[in-house]
Amino acid sequence: MPDTILITELQNQLALMQAKLDGLEKDKISLQEDKVEMQSRIDHLLAELKLSKSQKYGKKSEKAPRGTFNEAEQHKTTEPPKHHKKGKQILAEHFEREEVEHTLTELTCQCCGEQLHQCGSEDSEQVKIIPAKVSVIKHKQFKYACRHCEHEQLASKIITAPKPKQPIPGSIASPGCYGQILRCLTALSFR
Repeated sequence: MPDTILITELQNQLALMQAKLDGLEKDKISLQEDKVEMQSRIDHLLAELKLSKSQKYGKKSEKAPRGTFNEAEQHKTTEPPKHHKKGKQILAEHFEREEVEHTLTELTCQCCGEQLHQCGSEDSEQVKIIPAKVSVIKHKQFKYACRHCEHEQLASKIITAPKPKQPIPGSIASPGCYGQILRCLTALSFR
């Protein structure tokens, strides 16, 4: 009897081992299928990468197909875009203007002592804010030159009448305009 128990126990263990072996065999087949699928996917991705590189860096990469830029050229406008304007903007004409003239107090040439004559002016504008009213101050700086130096010497100096120093050089805002801005800011900060 002990032999039969031993045989049945060994048969049971053999059946368990056979089941485990079958499970491992199925896992092996599944892993092989996954490996084949992954390898084909890797090959496909490598082929796509190679094609992409050849299109990007190949001989034909600098040759654009015909008609690529023609459509953009057909829609091209003749006037430049607004953001490409160069230089200072002109202040609107509808603002009230106040003209301030700056002249030299001494009209004698520093070189020869002769009389200077007016030969032009430089115009610049600033925004002036009167509460609830905006106007423009036009600064006219007269330029002066010496006729004697023009005729007698190789070079002639042109002297421009000075205008008052600006709080921020090159700005179009007057000192009163900055004062109004500061009044508004301080009024807002105390609320």
